[in-house]
Amino acid sequence: LSRISRLAFENLHQFEATHMVTLIYAMHRLRFLSQSNLDDCMRLLEAELATLAPSYCTQLLLVLASMDSEYDKTHAALVEKVADNLDTLNLTSMVELCWAITAKRDRESKGILAQALEAVYAQKPPRNPASLQRMLEVMTDVELEWGDLGVTVPDTWRSAAEESERLAAEKSDVSRLHATLQQLLDELRPEPGTAWQTEVLFQRNLKLGPYYVEFVDKTNGICFEIDHVGRYASNVMRHRHLNMMPPPETFGCEKLAVANLGYWKWNHASDKADQMLVLKQLLAGALAQ
Repeated sequence: LSRISRLAFENLHQFEATHMVTLIYAMHRLRFLSQSNLDDCMRLLEAELATLAPSYCTQLLLVLASMDSEYDKTHAALVEKVADNLDTLNLTSMVELCWAITAKRDRESKGILAQALEAVYAQKPPRNPASLQRMLEVMTDVELEWGDLGVTVPDTWRSAAEESERLAAEKSDVSRLHATLQQLLDELRPEPGTAWQTEVLFQRNLKLGPYYVEFVDKTNGICFEIDHVGRYASNVMRHRHLNMMPPPETFGCEKLAVANLGYWKWNHASDKADQMLVLKQLLAGALAQ
């Protein structure tokens, strides 16, 4: 994957605009897109945005929002173009548009978001978990941050999105990656003379709000998840929501501490000692916020 990525980004000048969007969309989906690679593509894409079909525009919007990038003018131009062609979008692209607008907190596009949500809810919920997981985050964001958009979420959509979240949690229960993380988290102990002095006890897939959080320590209020390829959207908006939620009364803290572990950062930890160091640094950083 590293070799393919290097060859692709070294030869961007040979790619058409649609190929570049497909490339960065795929690399983002694999959590293998760096900010510098995105910047290289955007320098070439800026002059070609007008040639992109609306479906490619929504893919690019999703990537920019997921990377929490600063391409605000590009975002606005893409949303405006897509808004003029809403009736041509399929359901997947419409969901990508809604997710990008809410993740970006693009209040200027409030009317467009309402239109897009109406179009989404007019259709039956898909079986596609990508769209359902993204829409659960969109629904939650609208309820937390957008006020009354005048759009009612059908029970069928809410049920389908919540069921998709539950199934994703079940899948992580049998994941070797998550089993390894659980084993290491269970071995974390305060170490005299070091920076790590916190006693932790993590539970798996605890439900907080609409989300099943992968690892939760109730005493310290730590919510810990890995941004792995099994998630169809980055953790940007999901974790923003967790940061906004008050801890349940059964927690021994006043505020949740949300920690996000990058998949490839974890993958590059060469042995158990490196893995434990990564976990300690990540959790200590979350507690210090």
